[in-house]
Amino acid sequence: MRKNKQNVAWYGKLPPNWREQRIKTIFMLKDVRSYLPLEEVNLISVYSKIGVVQHSDIEHTTGNKARNANGYKVVNTDDIIVNILLCWMGAIGRSEYNGVTSPAYDVYSPRENINSKYYHYLFRLPIFSGECYKVGKGIMSMRWRTYSPQFTNIVVPVPPRPEQDWIVRFLDWKVSSINRLISIKKKQLVTIQELINKQFQHISSDSTQQLRLKHLVSLCNDFIEISPSQYYMKTGMYNRGRGIFRREAVLGEDMGDSLFQKIQSGCVMISGQFAWEAAAYVTTEEDEAGVASHRYYLLTSKRQVPSEYIWCFLLSDYGKMQMRLCSHGSAGRNRPLNIKELLNVYIPIPQLDSQLDALVQNVQVLMKLRKNLLLQEHILTDLRNRLISDVVTGKIDASGVEIPEYEVEAIEGEDADGEDDRDMGDVSEDEEK
Repeated sequence: MRKNKQNVAWYGKLPPNWREQRIKTIFMLKDVRSYLPLEEVNLISVYSKIGVVQHSDIEHTTGNKARNANGYKVVNTDDIIVNILLCWMGAIGRSEYNGVTSPAYDVYSPRENINSKYYHYLFRLPIFSGECYKVGKGIMSMRWRTYSPQFTNIVVPVPPRPEQDWIVRFLDWKVSSINRLISIKKKQLVTIQELINKQFQHISSDSTQQLRLKHLVSLCNDFIEISPSQYYMKTGMYNRGRGIFRREAVLGEDMGDSLFQKIQSGCVMISGQFAWEAAAYVTTEEDEAGVASHRYYLLTSKRQVPSEYIWCFLLSDYGKMQMRLCSHGSAGRNRPLNIKELLNVYIPIPQLDSQLDALVQNVQVLMKLRKNLLLQEHILTDLRNRLISDVVTGKIDASGVEIPEYEVEAIEGEDADGEDDRDMGDVSEDEEK
């Protein structure tokens, strides 16, 4: 045990009665293996966004799936699981379950009388992720590893056990309240998405004609010359039709070797790398501020078939299946789309009536709501992280705060389709997840 230094770079000044210790003095690396068949074990994984989850609780698992559990590491309740490759992005957390996890992960058990959930909150802070990155090593960011000797040498706060317990109770309450606000916003999107799905099914089932997609759209090729002295905002994409995002503006000289194209509003935008995860979107005027790399396809509609209808087709069960069939590859999640194959898929031609107009309007409303939700979720997530950071480092004293009865609201697990569910678009194939 070290004396309290009062000023430590990453967590600042601690309360006088708190200690500071290295992780290796409070957690022990364990390596107990299971050799039970896959069907007899409870598979557990850790994700950057939602922490530790059972595979049985995940709706979407489009990452690599285990074929057997031979040699998997045993996990017990209160153990901490660390993804050495992505803990610097927050892929670390406490397990609430008994089970097994990948041999590629590190598993830690508490050495002394501590509350593991206090450290769950601490370890998942962005500021702690920065410490994991500092002590890690690798040849590029997406191959950056934080090994156990370096991880366990990080110094962390150690409040007295009663304070750890109270902090956990306080944060469980507050975090549940913030998660509930995010959940309410998401349910609004689910409601309008269900309405759109019903409208599309009704319209497409009434269709009496089908044409290949290539007869309904034109492939944009509005590539631009990048000026080294101008600023550009690269565009990335979320999967499952959840929209796009723009990164911070960078100088043209820092744009890399990719080709870039202008984004036009009213286009169907498809990720060439993650179409198989339903990464499709209808662009708006706001999106014209960004540029997209050659890894994306922008389709403009013709024959009076709205882009919104084509997007609904691609996000239908049949459309998603076609995008998966037209995406080829065997290296993990790297399955690039063959756009020519997709353009040869048949699509039902809608009747141009008021029902189609209503569908288009609802899709446009959905796109706007999605952007608003992403902004609000970002604000609430930032609020949650700042609150957790201030409480677990003693900046806010939560002791004595009256905690009412409340319902626990966890972060939804449906987004656990890989360690990250964004297509960054302009990185090399080796770097994409």
